[in-house]
Amino acid sequence: MPSQDFIDVRIIVDGSPLIEYPAPGDGDEQDRTLTRYVEVSSDQNFGVQITLQPGFDFHKADYVYYKFYLDNSPFYGLYAFSRCKASHSDGVLLGEMQSLRTKFPFRDDLSGVWKDYPYVFGALGMNESTTAATSTSDQMENIGSIRVTVYRAKQNKRATPYVDKGKMPQVLDEISEKSLKGKAIDNNIKYTNGSPTKPPRTQIYSYNPIPGEAGTPYRFNLLYRSRKILQSLGCIPRSPSPPPDQSRMLERTEEMLQLAKRQARETNLELLRLRSELAEERLRSRSASVQHSTNSALSTVASSPSSPTKHHGSNVKKEAGTYQIDLTNPSAERETSINSPGSSATFASSRSVRPTPPLFATATGSIKPKNEEADEATTPSPSTATRVKVGGATEKANLPPSANLESQETSTTGRKRKRRQGWQ
Repeated sequence: MPSQDFIDVRIIVDGSPLIEYPAPGDGDEQDRTLTRYVEVSSDQNFGVQITLQPGFDFHKADYVYYKFYLDNSPFYGLYAFSRCKASHSDGVLLGEMQSLRTKFPFRDDLSGVWKDYPYVFGALGMNESTTAATSTSDQMENIGSIRVTVYRAKQNKRATPYVDKGKMPQVLDEISEKSLKGKAIDNNIKYTNGSPTKPPRTQIYSYNPIPGEAGTPYRFNLLYRSRKILQSLGCIPRSPSPPPDQSRMLERTEEMLQLAKRQARETNLELLRLRSELAEERLRSRSASVQHSTNSALSTVASSPSSPTKHHGSNVKKEAGTYQIDLTNPSAERETSINSPGSSATFASSRSVRPTPPLFATATGSIKPKNEEADEATTPSPSTATRVKVGGATEKANLPPSANLESQETSTTGRKRKRRQGWQ
């Protein structure tokens, strides 16, 4: 803490002073008053150290008196620096004077034995109980603070000596959030593990401030908080995030890649399953349709089993326990066999209609289909051929030599007749 007129106050933990942080947003403090935050942890032993630095001026004071308060306890720790024991020049200190207090004597309520109890930072518990809030509301004003007052004083003899009763202050181990009234506090001061000691001496002197400005007290307020709260208050910066671990990032990337591959594989398997189910459904639908047609045809045949029956364009015959069903369907040609106990059925249907054979002229001038001509015509000699005019088209036909001559003569005679008719 910055000294005031060469007066310095510190909190000592493990032999070293705690780092102090200015209170955020407080602005200019009152004259001779300093407020600082310190970072503490639970179960830390600490002490309060007051130092008069070289250059301190006693003025007309014979003593420098100091006292301190911990949390809500009544004042205790009344100590003084004596001018007569100091190295000074006309009241200006040449060497420092220092006092460290780490414990205080209290009388045990049960045994009545005096014990020295060290100063320890503890953990403050939270309780939502309304009773707890009411019972501690008047004690919350100074919790979480160590307050030290220093002033120049004159020694006066007491009219009545003072005997310390040694009553241990009440420690708040648990409070309600309502009692905090918005304060961020999670530590307290506790007194444990006391060791036996002698009772304090009876005080026969008192110390009063000297008159004038030189006797005005100096006040030091030390607010102890956990690191988390100091960060939330903005007293200290938050811990920076550690840099990313390259090896961990690589492992994470590989894990994500494996996950993506696994998800893709599962998706493909699901698609294959759906396709298989769809194909099976289509197959069942077709089988049901064929079965329906078969049952319909068989029921028709059963009504007249001795003669061929036409059913919806089909020809059904029963021969020796076998049903032959000809399904006439111009758009498709398929054959289906169905076996049943004692009988079987064969379905046949044409995919396309056979074209009508072309017409050809015969030797006698009649017109027959090609297939009939093939049955009746006499196989001509390979060396002879005759062209026959049918319906304005000339068709080549293989005929015997005599047939060719007769055809030529008939044709010549016909032309002569037409000429004579024209002349007439």
